[in-house]
Amino acid sequence: MKTISVRDTNRHFPGVLREVTAGEVITVLSRSTPVATIAPAQTSDLQRDAARVAASLHDYRSR
Repeated sequence: MKTISVRDTNRHFPGVLREVTAGEVITVLSRSTPVATIAPAQTSDLQRDAARVAASLHDYRSR
């Protein structure tokens, strides 16, 4: 897990998002106190299943 200051988070936000996208978990510090954690979003099984159904329906309709 990586830490970064609020100031650096604001300055380098696109880079922070790239790191999180790559799987890094980042703790944001304000005056050396943890105030937030930025982590990759996790897709629930329900969301994943809904996406599969939607894709299947789209394929079926385009026949």
